[in-house]
Amino acid sequence: MSDIKLLRKQLNKLKNDHYELDRTILHLTAQKFDIETKKNPHELNQLRDLKKKKLSIRDQIFNIQKQLQGYEK
Repeated sequence: MSDIKLLRKQLNKLKNDHYELDRTILHLTAQKFDIETKKNPHELNQLRDLKKKKLSIRDQIFNIQKQLQGYEK
């Protein structure tokens, strides 16, 4: 498989992962309106970790897109 095809495959997987994380974070955030839920530090830590992972995936997506632009030139 060529480098470009491999990068595009990785990019699609990362975009899907990013989308799924976004949905999960939105779902958990919507539940946070319940005051009792806000008192649970485990859930708050889980939400924080998911947001960090989402940012990491976004950075990976950006880097792959940059690499693909380099191939297209």
